[in-house]
Amino acid sequence: MTSENLASYSLSKPWIYSSDLQPPNKDWYIFPNTTLSELYLDDCNDTVIGTCPIVDKIENCIKICNESGNCSGGYFLETPDSQNLCVPLRKYDYSQTHPFYRMRRQDIYPELRNVKSTFFNNVSFQEYPPNMANRILFNDNLVLKNKNTGLCISIDKKLAENVAFTKDNPVFLQFIPLVLFRTGVQKYVPVKDGDFIGINIPTTAALLRKADQENKIVWSIRAGGINSESNTFKIHTKIKRKDPDSAIPHICYDDEVYFTFQDQLVNLDSNHGVLYLLNKKIEDSLQEGDNILWQIIPKVEVFYCEDGECKKTSLEDTVVDHEKSSYKGYVTGRNPTCWGLCHEKKEQNTVKIISLVIILVVCLILAYLYYRKN
Repeated sequence: MTSENLASYSLSKPWIYSSDLQPPNKDWYIFPNTTLSELYLDDCNDTVIGTCPIVDKIENCIKICNESGNCSGGYFLETPDSQNLCVPLRKYDYSQTHPFYRMRRQDIYPELRNVKSTFFNNVSFQEYPPNMANRILFNDNLVLKNKNTGLCISIDKKLAENVAFTKDNPVFLQFIPLVLFRTGVQKYVPVKDGDFIGINIPTTAALLRKADQENKIVWSIRAGGINSESNTFKIHTKIKRKDPDSAIPHICYDDEVYFTFQDQLVNLDSNHGVLYLLNKKIEDSLQEGDNILWQIIPKVEVFYCEDGECKKTSLEDTVVDHEKSSYKGYVTGRNPTCWGLCHEKKEQNTVKIISLVIILVVCLILAYLYYRKN
């Protein structure tokens, strides 16, 4: 990532606006000089009312958002001529995208050079910064490892169509959605239990699919931005969890998963090195020890604050608690500048140290005076 791109992630610290609205819509995060990536600024199609009304202040914009019943955030554009625009965005469902991951400094858009953009989001929607680095997102780099055999999916250099398996040189993969978004916003969309997915080699058109005349899975070349039933699978978790912020649970990297193609299980024949479709019930397949379960190994960078600096590590090396992850005891996240909060934490630690030193000095003085008196 270039320094210019990295700078776009350096966000202003939000403040909380306490409105006169009723809970849980009372409190709102306000992010000055902030907008969202992957926006089309030439229309208002993604707003709750299909237009961007002119309002005098952000408080009225938040009121419009709240009264729509289908909005949890948006942005407010202050213009030099006071024709301020309110952009109350249609509510972001976690099955779609997470707005905090998309927040950027407003200067990523030249069109906003002479205006002030302020992003706002309801506090009850999600904690900030988000602590969910271990959720799988579409377009994450990952490795698929069969649980029973320890074999990982790879490619056959001699026969490009064949799926190969290895313990030493796996190929990086990514999950892609049924329909590819024109803005590339899928990289902020979490993968959920039961989603249709394509299994793709990043930066290529190579995709796993069922062979035309055989009951096995092969590599093929995808064409276009819409996948079909012939080259998508359903992903399922072995253990079904309840997700507090979604009716359908998200999948995390510590989940064991299996794949189905038109209700048939994807199984690994380790003796012949072939992925093929198995017509069994999941319960019977698990009981009989078929090679249908997969572990998903992340190949993703995450970031954490240590000693006032934002540092990076691999998600694979962190300690995970389902959707959360930590490294050396520090919470990790997906923002490459740690949401700009490391400096604040360093200042807080400095204040704590100074306070402890002052308390210690006062105690020593009091002890000295006490013993001198006696």
